[in-house]
Amino acid sequence: MAHSGHYDVPCRSTKIEGLLNQNLQAFALASWFLDCVPVSPVLYLLGPDNEARLVLRLLGCICHRSVLLADVDLAALATLPRSLNPTLLMSQCHFGRRITQILLSSSNPKFCVTRGKSQVYAYGAKAFCAELETAESTGVRVSLTPALDVLPHLTPADEKARANDLQAKLLRYFMLNCERVREASVDTRDFVPAMRDEAHAWLAPICDCPDLSQSVRTSLLQQNQQLEAQRLSDDGCLTAEAALFFCHDPNRDRFFVREEAVEINTLLKGRCEERSVSDKMAGSFLRKLGIRAEKVTKGYRVLLTDSVRAQIHQIAADYQVSATQDGVARCRHCSAEKTHTPRSRARMNV
Repeated sequence: MAHSGHYDVPCRSTKIEGLLNQNLQAFALASWFLDCVPVSPVLYLLGPDNEARLVLRLLGCICHRSVLLADVDLAALATLPRSLNPTLLMSQCHFGRRITQILLSSSNPKFCVTRGKSQVYAYGAKAFCAELETAESTGVRVSLTPALDVLPHLTPADEKARANDLQAKLLRYFMLNCERVREASVDTRDFVPAMRDEAHAWLAPICDCPDLSQSVRTSLLQQNQQLEAQRLSDDGCLTAEAALFFCHDPNRDRFFVREEAVEINTLLKGRCEERSVSDKMAGSFLRKLGIRAEKVTKGYRVLLTDSVRAQIHQIAADYQVSATQDGVARCRHCSAEKTHTPRSRARMNV
């Protein structure tokens, strides 16, 4: 099975294939390989409640250690045993901010989630019935449309029969392909840093199944475009872009923090952002990037020495500021930054 050049995916050869699209099949497969990937996959179901609940029941037949939940609170999450790594299939649309934060922050097994004196072990694949505004994080979104015909009736006996048949096949599939998935090399360079681990978690289990991989990659890239747009309003990206603007002014040998704040606010306004930053906030952003400003009579200034210019260019390249992506060399540091950028990105991928 594992040596034929492609994956023989168990859930694709059954009647379930007609009810679950490729992204849903990929989610079910990914739930079996949580020990082989850096983070757990997250799925958002957008659409009518009845259709979403049917999809969740079908996923319950094929996901690893699936738990169907109509409601969840902190006390319930605290009862989950360590290392269970269940697949939480939740039909609840609205979570409180606290519960949502716990569920999403538990996607990385290397970091603990604590509340009070206890830890919450909620690591595992998660599928949410979600409103659009709550599905803005990393993960794959699947839009469900209302069924024109009566929905198929899935009896408890049908569910049990499907689960008994497919769970055994998927367990064998996992055992045969576990090492291969763990060592899979997934090209995630097209994704923003925040999406790379999630993309790996989805794509590694299906990396030798081209049609599934292409479908999932397309969905992930759609979410990536949204995060890419959000990244343009990130504090670090804005600060680096504003500082780079001063570096490219041939008449500049310094800039003041207040000028940095003005330039950041100009960028925010151009991107239809309603917020603004103060001089103090701009100074704080610069310090976080490692760019130090010295206090003088007229305020805080940054001297644009050769080393500082090179530092700003490298930071801008790491943040993928638009001025570093258009291929135009505006100064001699721009050509140097093109040389250093691949090494910087390689560090981020390690």
